[in-house]
Amino acid sequence: ENPLQSFTHLNLGNQLLTVPKGETILYQGDSAEYFYFLLSGHTVIMNQISFSTNDIIDYVEPPHILGLMEYINKDSFYTAFVVADTACVLFRVMQKNSWTLFNKMRNSAIKHL
Repeated sequence: ENPLQSFTHLNLGNQLLTVPKGETILYQGDSAEYFYFLLSGHTVIMNQISFSTNDIIDYVEPPHILGLMEYINKDSFYTAFVVADTACVLFRVMQKNSWTLFNKMRNSAIKHL
């Protein structure tokens, strides 16, 4: 079974996204309403800060959840830009529905043990 298909049947406002290289995934300052599960590809995280000459904070690859730090820190806006360094596949989940999704995924994993 294709693991991506196990996500798509969940009706939680979720989206499976294919993002080409160079496209911005998250914009610093935009409302932090979603988590983005990075399923394939590589991204670069950048932040526009006055004291830095290099805006690159980190490079990330799967598995990674973009937008998680904003949720943990209770930030209502994304604190950095995230740009596709290669073509990427992401699964977008609304934060308000995330715990429902996590519980369904956990229960599904337990059934397969």
